[in-house]
Amino acid sequence: LTAGRIDGYGRALSSANGLDGTPLSCLPLPGRDESEEIFHICDLAKIRCEAVMLNLSSGDMNPTSDSSGTKLVRESELLGAKHKHAEAIKQRDRVRAAMSALERWEIFKNGAPEQPTFEAQVSAATARVRALAEDTEASFPG
Repeated sequence: LTAGRIDGYGRALSSANGLDGTPLSCLPLPGRDESEEIFHICDLAKIRCEAVMLNLSSGDMNPTSDSSGTKLVRESELLGAKHKHAEAIKQRDRVRAAMSALERWEIFKNGAPEQPTFEAQVSAATARVRALAEDTEASFPG
């Protein structure tokens, strides 16, 4: 219920293969974020180690020059791994920002909360502007 697809009222929707809505990698499990960071650092170290082995096996005389093929392979793999990690973090944060089905159910179990009317929103904004103007005039006498 808390990980699958939901409708507007927080009710679970059926899907063909189970959990269509939320990837399991996005669930906020204890210690998951810290371990993902450690695994990411290990992946970067692995790519750097493979680049050293590629330098040794290719016989590249200057593996740090800009025209070196091994440097291009290493840099592109590092950039790819960093980009993949950043996209996974964005996806995780986007999914976690949305309410779960349980949270939505708690909010909507007694019906949808009443939304303020447009006129009420305008009058509240006007009152805030007036209060701000009065505070500004009081603190900075003209």
